[in-house]
Amino acid sequence: MMSPQAFVIGWLEYAAAATILLTATKVVVARLREPIDRANLIVMSLLAAAFVPLLLNIELLPSWHIGLLPANSVGQADTQPTAETDTASLIPSSTEHSATRPSAAANRPQEDDLAAGAATTSGSPRVAAGAEPWPTAQRADLWSVAAMLLILSHAAAIVWFAAEWIIGTVRLRRMTQRASKPEQAALDVLHEVSAAATSKVRLRVSDEISTPLVFGWRRPMILIPDSMASGDRSTLRYCLAHESSHVTGRDLGVWRLVNLCQFVLWYQPLYWALRRELRICQDLVADDRAAGTSSARLAYSELLLSLSKRPANRRVEGAIAFYDRSSQLSRRIRMLLDSSHSLRSRSPRRFLWMSGLLLLCGALLLGSLKLNAAGADEVRQAAAKTAPAGQTAEQDQQVKVVRGRVVDEAGQPIAGAQLWLPLQYQPRRCVQTSSDAAGEFELKCPVAWIRSRSTGSMWTVWVHCPGYSIQSQSVFDTIRGDGDDEGDEKYTIRLPAESTTRFQVLTPTGQPLANVLVQPQNYQTTVGYDAVPEEMLSVVSARTDQDGVATLPAIQSEPLFLVQLQSERYGRQTFRVDGNTDVPDRKLRLRETASIQGRLVGENPEWLRGVRLTLVTDNRDAGVDPQGLAEVVTDDAGRFEVPVIAKGGPLHIYVKLDPSLPVRPRLQEDLYLAAGETLQMEIPLVAAPVVRGKVLAKSTGEPIAGAEISLGYGGFRQSDVVVTDKRGEYQGRVLSGPVRAHIIVLPGDFVQTGTPWNKPYQVPADEQEFELPTIEVVGTRRLAGQLVGGQDLPLANRSVMAVEGNRVYDSSTSDAAGHFTLKVPDGVDPQIKVSVKDRGLLPTTVVQQDPLIVRYTADVREQEMEAQRASKADVVLTGRVFSEGEPIADIPILLYRDVPVLDSDSTRYEQVFQTQTDASGSYRLTGLKAGDGYSVEIKPPFLAADPTWLHQSPYIQELAGDADGEVALPDAKLVRLNQSLAGTVVDQAGQPVEGATVSVRLRGGRNLARLTTSGPPPWTKTNAQGRFHLKELPDQPLSIMVYIANPQGGRIRFHTNQDVERNQQDIHVVFDTSQQEEETP
Repeated sequence: MMSPQAFVIGWLEYAAAATILLTATKVVVARLREPIDRANLIVMSLLAAAFVPLLLNIELLPSWHIGLLPANSVGQADTQPTAETDTASLIPSSTEHSATRPSAAANRPQEDDLAAGAATTSGSPRVAAGAEPWPTAQRADLWSVAAMLLILSHAAAIVWFAAEWIIGTVRLRRMTQRASKPEQAALDVLHEVSAAATSKVRLRVSDEISTPLVFGWRRPMILIPDSMASGDRSTLRYCLAHESSHVTGRDLGVWRLVNLCQFVLWYQPLYWALRRELRICQDLVADDRAAGTSSARLAYSELLLSLSKRPANRRVEGAIAFYDRSSQLSRRIRMLLDSSHSLRSRSPRRFLWMSGLLLLCGALLLGSLKLNAAGADEVRQAAAKTAPAGQTAEQDQQVKVVRGRVVDEAGQPIAGAQLWLPLQYQPRRCVQTSSDAAGEFELKCPVAWIRSRSTGSMWTVWVHCPGYSIQSQSVFDTIRGDGDDEGDEKYTIRLPAESTTRFQVLTPTGQPLANVLVQPQNYQTTVGYDAVPEEMLSVVSARTDQDGVATLPAIQSEPLFLVQLQSERYGRQTFRVDGNTDVPDRKLRLRETASIQGRLVGENPEWLRGVRLTLVTDNRDAGVDPQGLAEVVTDDAGRFEVPVIAKGGPLHIYVKLDPSLPVRPRLQEDLYLAAGETLQMEIPLVAAPVVRGKVLAKSTGEPIAGAEISLGYGGFRQSDVVVTDKRGEYQGRVLSGPVRAHIIVLPGDFVQTGTPWNKPYQVPADEQEFELPTIEVVGTRRLAGQLVGGQDLPLANRSVMAVEGNRVYDSSTSDAAGHFTLKVPDGVDPQIKVSVKDRGLLPTTVVQQDPLIVRYTADVREQEMEAQRASKADVVLTGRVFSEGEPIADIPILLYRDVPVLDSDSTRYEQVFQTQTDASGSYRLTGLKAGDGYSVEIKPPFLAADPTWLHQSPYIQELAGDADGEVALPDAKLVRLNQSLAGTVVDQAGQPVEGATVSVRLRGGRNLARLTTSGPPPWTKTNAQGRFHLKELPDQPLSIMVYIANPQGGRIRFHTNQDVERNQQDIHVVFDTSQQEEETP
């Protein structure tokens, strides 16, 4: 007799196998175009998933134990799992199969030590081998309770579905008995639409239904409403054609077969989702047959709409209704109106055979998986057969071990904390575990998952526990250490208390928005701002309530850098939130949205299908305006559609193309999205020449193998990554034009000096192959030093960096004595700078060379500057905002101060105040002193700006040194930005001019500056056809200037000025390149 433990484990194995099989089916179904193919695949998959339990009990099949559950069962001798059984838990139990499977044991969550019956980690009381942490009877009771719950739930489901089936059968029989025979005209229509079905199908008229339905297996019956039987003939014809199509297509038998599966798959959400998709596919095929020619499809669609307005039939088990779910309506009508060809009524035999074979193989493979660990005897036999002489199974699966303890702020242990350690992003590899009762944890990292060329930011442990805020800990030294299986260092991770971080999400008009998912994206760790692991997001995210407020108790405000908001209406929008962290209920106003329809264009259709694209509206001021994000995959014709994405730009597109293809996408860089706009775009895939190069050590000339090089080309951040071989050689494909070769990962202690990302090589358009200059890398040395302050006292916990120009070679954090160590290139004498949040890299002065001591006094100097500034008079800016002559209330006004950067001619912006206009359109801005430079930003909820107001970005105004009290600014008179201009630039021969700049200015006035932080600039360049398009321009008389910039910089050459009409779309500019006059714009 099967034990309760074996029954529960068997059920879990069945549920896991069915879930994997149905998930794969859902993914494949989404990619199939023909509804009949989708329907057939769903039916075969559901049947396969339903019969997986039979495969699990076939003893002849090999069993693969993955060790997620205990191996021993009640009734057998309970033995403590040993290191041998744990490390070899992936060896197949059938000794006929000697090949071992890839290790995944180290990636599974480590069970609680007591529950698993395993020895606890070092530093906590260990359980001796053979000891029993839980009494056998108590563990047996738990398995018995679980088994009984499973049996009772399945019994209840069977009773429910059986009762539903019986009640449905009785209802249908009674409805049939009360139905009347149709008139001869209705029978004639049935014979007309399907002569084959006339002999098989019975037709009856009922006053108990509002829409037709069909039921029965051996002798089907179609029931139609009495209003339809005596109504319009064309309506009756369509409905009978649809229902008879279900009969001839054998949909009734298929539907009954699928309903049988619910007795074993009722607990699976995927079963119900695929079942609904099957019904939709059956109706799509039936609709296509019933509608017939394209001329009748509109009338048929109108019939669907009219039936949707009737009260829906009460669902009757065993019957297929003509219309029973409003959610299907849009898909059915869209198929009828959009389909350029008739749908297939049968799947190709090759498709059916291949699908059936793959499903059978998948079911056999999944049926052989066992969630429990293999028995000790099985493991020993398999290990002896598979391991070479002198090598054990444990040695074959080496791991790095990260150990530590999770405590609260008082140092008390925290039990049940979850820990994640991402090791790889592509493919995704993440180790997980939980802390035990003593707060101890142990993360086993397979050595095979550890990439020797990875950076330290990847190896950060993330910790979460309900009631606390998250924390992170770098374990770079342990992962990159030389130990074999165990790390010597033991980490203590201290969790802060819960936070009060809250955000209020608003619509573009300022209304609270509920049910928006708020996810933390980037969080400050010891190595910088790191991405929150995707495995962790579900426990640290939150949805907004009816007031639009989301509370993130696990997230501290200070370290949080980016959050992503997801909603059906506004898509995915990312906000930078590292400012104003002390403000409760920070408001995040979503942007209005646009949509995109586009396609890839290339000579080979195989290149176009299934390509993943990421589209980002990379709004300039991330601290004020969110960035939009969307991900899509092209269809078989290379088409893609983004239904919703935040407006603004520029729009950056990232195309994940197979790097082996001989083409690369040519991306346009000056695209901006206006609210409500549907942008039409094409992305051409053009021939990509091959570039080759070498990486050598400068001192010895030896080749450097394993170097990862980013080949940058084309548009924004467009690049491919290639790796050098043992000869130090690499090759890749790029677009013609400027190409940058930048080494991003170097093995050993080598570094590429300078700023290679700023030094492009020109690849000619007519070259198929091009040789890039050899990259010479240099060795590195350790630069140790001490950081002191103004009184030569050590400065601890400061981020110290080695900098040359705008290149940062290395960074380190000073210890308690101010000591730091940096890795710098040979032959380079870098500057030592200190990185300060919101202030950038600040300089130090060298006090002593050997040993190196540098003094950081920027804080003191800035304090002195701030003290001098504080002695000056306070200044308040006042003003008013108008639109169309009327004052505008509730307009956000932001005030920025221009702050000088120490030892530099540059300045930085610092937001010092934010307010809103009152009912009279007035505002008051505080936070300035006499002599300050400032800039004001007006943020109306509608698209508008004042193009003549000189107190906004990019203009910087400076207060007089003797200013005091209030300073009144000119009124800001907002003008709607709803004008667009388009046209063509040609030369005197009528040929299009590519690359000419078209700039807009106020007619009779000055050039326009950028009027919004996220909208398009009032200038653009002509494309290859000489076309240009400018939008979001002020609704005022405008003129354009066309010019080509001097390649050497400075003045403009060959300029043309021309007045244009409002919203003129056919501007024609003849560009006279013979003019040699130059002027400054």
